Amino acid sequence: MTARESTLGPSALAESAAEAVRTLNHLTLHAPSAEVPGWEGVSDVYRVLGELRVLVERVPQVLRQVAKHLEQSASSYEVDDAAPAPAAEMIAAAVLGLRRAQEPLSDAGELIGAAQSVAAHLYTPAPVRVGGSASMAGG
Repeated sequence: MTARESTLGPSALAESAAEAVRTLNHLTLHAPSAEVPGWEGVSDVYRVLGELRVLVERVPQVLRQVAKHLEQSASSYEVDDAAPAPAAEMIAAAVLGLRRAQEPLSDAGELIGAAQSVAAHLYTPAPVRVGGSASMAGG
C-alpha cells in the first residue's frame, strides 16, 4: 500500500505502527518455537530483524518532515497558559530534539542490519540418530 492509497491519517498510522510494535514485543517474548507461526526458527529471526531495520531506518524521515512542518508553521502557533516558554522557543526545542533523535535511529538501523547479517549464517541442525535415539549434531 502506498501513502496515497491509505485511508488513515498520519496520527492513526503512527498509532497502528506503535500497536504493531507492541504486539511484536509480546510475540518475541519467548524463543522461537513451532507454537508461534512466523516465529518458529532462526529464519524468522532473520526476517524480523530485516523488517525492524527497515522500520527504524524509515523513522528519521518522518522526524525530519515533522520538524520541517513545525519550523515552517512556527509563526501560526500559540501556546497555552501552562506552557513554560513562548511558542517560538518551544518549537525550536522540539525541532532540535527531533533532529537529535535521527542519528541514534540511523545507528540503530546499521546495528540491526549487522545482527541480521549474523542471523543469515545461523541454522538449527537436524537431529542425528545415534544408537536408536535422537541427539543434536555438534553437541
